[in-house]
Amino acid sequence: MTSIPALPIPSTELVTKFQEAVCQSISSKPTEESDVRDRILILGTGSNDIVSAGWKIIHQELLSLIATNIQFSKILQRFAILVGSCAHGRAPPGEYADCAYRRNVVLDNIVQEELAVKSNQHGNVPFVAITYTDIPKEEDYRFHPSTVDLHVSNYIDTPYGVLPSDLDINNSEYVTKIPNVACVMASVPGDNGESLEQDSEPTRYQGIKSLPEMAISIGGWLRASALSCDRELGTDYTIPLPTRADDIVSMVKVPHKPGVVMVRPSGGFIEGILVPNPDLLKRYRPEGVSVDLWEQLVAIGPDDLDQTNINSYAESVVSALENVVLEKIAQRLNKLP
Repeated sequence: MTSIPALPIPSTELVTKFQEAVCQSISSKPTEESDVRDRILILGTGSNDIVSAGWKIIHQELLSLIATNIQFSKILQRFAILVGSCAHGRAPPGEYADCAYRRNVVLDNIVQEELAVKSNQHGNVPFVAITYTDIPKEEDYRFHPSTVDLHVSNYIDTPYGVLPSDLDINNSEYVTKIPNVACVMASVPGDNGESLEQDSEPTRYQGIKSLPEMAISIGGWLRASALSCDRELGTDYTIPLPTRADDIVSMVKVPHKPGVVMVRPSGGFIEGILVPNPDLLKRYRPEGVSVDLWEQLVAIGPDDLDQTNINSYAESVVSALENVVLEKIAQRLNKLP
């Protein structure tokens, strides 16, 4: 069985430390009425660019609408934190070393960029970026709240979502700077810096991205989808993601977390693997989301999106996120002594 390899991740105890650091980054003085420690983290994952994904203008509009509607959801304002990552600087193949200076200031994909921009614009649902520092392999993960100046690339039209290595990220014609964005500085053990020199993103960085218990997946193929795979029970690794639908069908439990909301019109994993397999698609209905709402979400494909349904579809996506968040909050309350 061919699969995307498992990602190394921190222990469950350290995941709690990560959650605390994310929450501390947006508020150092939580109130009894709205304690940020109660919030659910939502990773933005999916397409790294519009060219390779075959997106049309309307697919960009859908991403923008979803990101905007998230900001005006009362439930998400109270209970959610959006999470992005600055792991690799969007370097072209073979040029990771040349772009290493961008690693902690450029978000990993356009989904996260749009979430960050709308959060900065409206200020209702907070966005937190993850930045990375290498520490000796014999040490353990550490997480510290801080702030970072993000540089958003404004849909630069290049394949595979890369940014040219000679791009001046201070050039306002191509890049927008968002100052003082809340972030968590992840100190990651291992020879991670060497991985950048070897033209690859460190797998331990990818493992950090997979820590939020929820995700919104807007496009993106197998590697992007693997970031929202669940923890392999009893291990510090994610579940490997099979590359064939038949192999996922044979699994007792699907590899992804039950809190992943996939956006079909954006293509990617849901379109290529799940939609052609209706029985498997049913198993991917997120927890807390009704059958009717899930059927609405998967009824519209990339070629079906138009101006008559784009607004209602974006609203349905946010409704699904709200339902998953409420389900997770209920699960937390049920675990209280």
